Amino acid sequence: MINMRDDQIKLTGRWAANEIPSWILLIQCIAFTVLYASWILPHTVAVRNIALVVGSVLSIYPIYLNRQIFLSKKAYPVWLMLGLFIWIAIHFLLIAKNKNIQYLELNRIWKYVLIGFIFALGFGFSLGSIRKDSIKFNAWIVIFTAIMLPTLIYVFKYFINTQVFIGGLVIPDYLKTYRTEDVFYIPKSDYVAFVLPSISLALGCIKTLSKQEPIQGFNFSYKSIWLKYLIYGIAISSSLFVFYQQNIKNGMVYAAILGMGLVSWLAISAVSSKKNRYRNVIFCILTVSILSYAGHAHLQREDTWKTLAADISVAAQINKYQEWKYAGDKGYPSNQYGSRVQISTYERVAWLLAGASLALKNPLGYGLVEDSFRFLAQMHWPEVSPNLSHTHSGWLDLILAIGFPGFFFVIACLLTAMWRSMQILQPWRDMVFWCLLANLLLWCTTEVSSTISLMSLIFWINLATGITLMNDRK
Repeated sequence: MINMRDDQIKLTGRWAANEIPSWILLIQCIAFTVLYASWILPHTVAVRNIALVVGSVLSIYPIYLNRQIFLSKKAYPVWLMLGLFIWIAIHFLLIAKNKNIQYLELNRIWKYVLIGFIFALGFGFSLGSIRKDSIKFNAWIVIFTAIMLPTLIYVFKYFINTQVFIGGLVIPDYLKTYRTEDVFYIPKSDYVAFVLPSISLALGCIKTLSKQEPIQGFNFSYKSIWLKYLIYGIAISSSLFVFYQQNIKNGMVYAAILGMGLVSWLAISAVSSKKNRYRNVIFCILTVSILSYAGHAHLQREDTWKTLAADISVAAQINKYQEWKYAGDKGYPSNQYGSRVQISTYERVAWLLAGASLALKNPLGYGLVEDSFRFLAQMHWPEVSPNLSHTHSGWLDLILAIGFPGFFFVIACLLTAMWRSMQILQPWRDMVFWCLLANLLLWCTTEVSSTISLMSLIFWINLATGITLMNDRK
């Protein structure tokens, strides 16, 4: 058992965290691992629900143990998140335009989001209260592995399917990888939502390692820092491999943005300081090489980038070119080169602009996490296709669903956790900031306003909130 304290102690204006029994922390870590590994896997609803319920029940104790923190000023993100749930209830009772479907979503989505909120907050309290370095290190290993599992599962499936390790065996359907709809198909948006955080976290960890000076000589401490570099390099490469094999454009773009951010930081550090200069230059070169190789391979197979500007120019004229309303039933316009616009580029840009206009006309939202764009579009343009669904911009779809008030609750909590992460101890600082940064980016242009992705987003925000509340640097 970890040492317990019976009461809260106020130190230098901050609440000192009560440490949690080790068995509770252990089961929470296992539940998180099971949840994160199975979240996007088809036909694992029962497994996910068991992990959610077990984690949330165990999280009640650390929340209760640290209940006095809710009376402090810094607890306002928790109250903002509770405000989100109150707003959802008010929206359903007073504003909802389609109560029947919205009621189904309350049971199918928001119920589990609320359970995940309890799990994440209590788990964050448990992680933030750890004082022993050995326990903190073990928890970090488990959590980093859990974050990598969606990527590792895909890589395992890919090699099984290509029979690298196994020859001549019949592969069961659940171990196959799919590029099109199938019983065990996983959407590209789910891969972005659950693979991009692993890239972001690995890049953040490399940034932290670049500031550390390894002990000279061939010993464990010296080797361990390079082992970490190797692990994070494998994490980045394998995640890019998933994006390449699934031909996920926005995943590649966000990985490039995050990677170039790291390269810029390393380059500035190499110029401004002699400390670790050569090591930072080496990792600048390695990072650029990995990103360049992955980017070049992606561009060779993806033609949509070649006419991107021309296609966007056409898509931006949503009143002149209205083919976006019909989801392909009436064909697509041509760009300035006389060729048909790339469908994905044209539709996503046009839907983004149309969705933005609908959001301004309906600032309180329609009420549905999924398909609010379709219903609002049908209200304003009766001729639109019933096959319309999302704008493919997660944040915009969320605004169309729960309005600007609901969006404010979510984004305020996310940005607060990112800002506070600068004041907490490692390794949680890297995990909180870089995983939330990945979520902030991927929700910009990804079709992630859905059951699983919304649960994941709220979970990450509240996990980060719990850690930052407990783990302020003393």
